[in-house]
Amino acid sequence: MTKYVAFLRGVNLGKRQIKMAELKALLEKEGYEDVRTLLASGNVVLTAKEADPLKLRGELEIVIREKFGFHVPVIVRTEKEIDTLITSDPFEGVKLTPKTRLYITLLSELPKSKLKVPYKSMGGEFVIREITNGHIVSILGPKVSSPDVMDFLGKKFGKEITTRNWNTIIKIHKAMA
Repeated sequence: MTKYVAFLRGVNLGKRQIKMAELKALLEKEGYEDVRTLLASGNVVLTAKEADPLKLRGELEIVIREKFGFHVPVIVRTEKEIDTLITSDPFEGVKLTPKTRLYITLLSELPKSKLKVPYKSMGGEFVIREITNGHIVSILGPKVSSPDVMDFLGKKFGKEITTRNWNTIIKIHKAMA
C-alpha cells in the first residue's frame, strides 16, 4: 500500500462541480483507503494498492469521469515526493509581503518549455524560480493576476498541469503524515 495525493485540475469552476464528500465516498467505494479531501479545489490524500502513480492516475480519471460525467485531469504524487518538495524549501530566501503569492505548478509530463530560470515577466511581478521534471516554483507580486499567470503557464507547459498555493501544499503534507 502506498500513500498518495491526487490533484484534480479545474474542478469546482463553473459547471465542473464535484462535492468533496461525494468524491471521498466514491473513492472509498472503489477500495482506496484513508481517503481525505482538502479544500474544495480537488486535493485528495489516499492510500492505494497500486504502486505505479501513472496507473493510479488513469484509474482515478476513469472513476471520476464515470461518476461525474466529465473528464478531470489528475496529477498524482507520492508521499515521498511531497515530503521532498517540502524539505527542499523552494521559497527559501524569498522576501514575503502580505500580497506575495507562492505557487507550485504540478506537471503531468516532462516540461516542454525551455525557459531559463529565474524567468521574470509582467514587470517583474511574476517570477519562475525553478522548473523541475515534476513542478514549477513561482512567485507572484500584487500587480499580477493569477488567471494571467495560469494562462501563461498553460501555453508554455500544456493544459494538463495544475497549480496550488504553497500553503495548500503544506496542508497536504501535514495531512499525509
